[in-house]
Amino acid sequence: MKKNYITAQKTALWNFLSENAKKPLSIAEIAGGCNICKSTVYRLIKGLVDAGLVSKILRKNAFVYQLSSCVECLDHLHLKCATCGKVIHLSHAQTNILKKEILEKYEFDPQDESAMLYGKCNECLHEQEEI
Repeated sequence: MKKNYITAQKTALWNFLSENAKKPLSIAEIAGGCNICKSTVYRLIKGLVDAGLVSKILRKNAFVYQLSSCVECLDHLHLKCATCGKVIHLSHAQTNILKKEILEKYEFDPQDESAMLYGKCNECLHEQEEI
């Protein structure tokens, strides 16, 4: 049986991902933020993805990585910025209000409470206005 050691690099990677949990990150961003070479990040990330702790997401023809949904991420809707990748978690109360309104107004019962709605976050909307 292979032993799984906790190394300084694994700790640095986990800490960086935790500090940036709401932002999908490229391997280059992770490597730069952790001060770890890309090949090591690829190896360590693969283990975290295989363990289900990190999600591998295809975005704009490249993969980005983000901490996987926790138990608290189940059963509520998410808003995801299509520009920067920021994820906003709606509360269970907000999710229930939206589901009730959709059911009443459209006679449609959404079944996936962990669904993702795509749009632009406040910061990206303001950046766009400044251009």
